[in-house]
Amino acid sequence: MEQFNAYINEIGEYGIVEQVRTPLAVISGLMGAHLNEIVVFESGERGQVFMVQKDAVTVLIFSKESVIVGTRVTRTNQFLSVPVGNEVLSKMIDPLGGALVSSQPEIMHLPKREIDTKVVGMVGRETRRHRNPADVLRSQRVHCNSRYQRTVHPTR
Repeated sequence: MEQFNAYINEIGEYGIVEQVRTPLAVISGLMGAHLNEIVVFESGERGQVFMVQKDAVTVLIFSKESVIVGTRVTRTNQFLSVPVGNEVLSKMIDPLGGALVSSQPEIMHLPKREIDTKVVGMVGRETRRHRNPADVLRSQRVHCNSRYQRTVHPTR
């Protein structure tokens, strides 16, 4: 509830749940909502804007708890992101990056990366030195056993 109030004070915009068809909720009043933006329900649940229509938005609910018609919802100006770093390896996390196992330490303090990002073009990517593909092929003997199977043996 305190997160909801903090976002209401920051954003100043809220909507009302008009219809619920689990896991989707149709919300009116969020005119400034963007596709894939995270929203917070008054009851504490979170969701992601799934579809933007002229007079309503459809939200994908990230909770097993049911959302009640008439519940207030506010935007967050944040998009779906997950924590990144070595601490995340071998951890079980939910779609928002929270730990699924209570014995795991919290990883929410780590830097986050948005899930839906624009792909960097080939020119803008960091270049790395790769082995020449021809050298890789020369170092292996390839035997075709059948039309559908190929066995690769390293050169001795």
